[in-house]
Amino acid sequence: MIWNQGIWNCILETIKQNWIKTTLENKVDQQAIIIYNIYVPNHCRDKDSCDKDSCWHDLKDSLDAEENTNIILGGDFNLILHANEKSGGSFTPDPYRIQLENIMQEHDLLDVPPKNHRYTWNNYRMGAGNIVEWLDRILINITLLSAFSFGYANILTCSASDHFPITLTLENHRPLRPIPFRYSSL
Repeated sequence: MIWNQGIWNCILETIKQNWIKTTLENKVDQQAIIIYNIYVPNHCRDKDSCDKDSCWHDLKDSLDAEENTNIILGGDFNLILHANEKSGGSFTPDPYRIQLENIMQEHDLLDVPPKNHRYTWNNYRMGAGNIVEWLDRILINITLLSAFSFGYANILTCSASDHFPITLTLENHRPLRPIPFRYSSL
């Protein structure tokens, strides 16, 4: 994760087994944004252990403790939510998607769709064996997203990994000039 140090101060960082939480404070208005960089294990047996430190429960507990709604989650969730997020191979619904959907609902998180591609992972096999999936995503709290004119995710070109990096852009455009008002009476 990178940010503009001319605009943001890093005021807190928490590192857990499956995520890093970074709290950034805007130098101008002192508004804080909390960003979670997520890595969810690939195998189902690694996703859920019976103790409170499991990946999903630990993340949920941290989010439940937050009073700030300026929250962004981004990274490798290693699951697809819907069949249309996969091409090739067979679709098997991941039982852990319910946990992600619950987190999204409870914390008003929206999935920011990529504007330039659909898939973030590729197995790089040829022909019928090729499988691509949308495993990596950016989730943003609706309150934070509504503070900007628009926001979008962009999938970058892959290098050595089978996952494609993602960027998030949140922008405020300058207000438009006044639009002339015309009135016509008939």
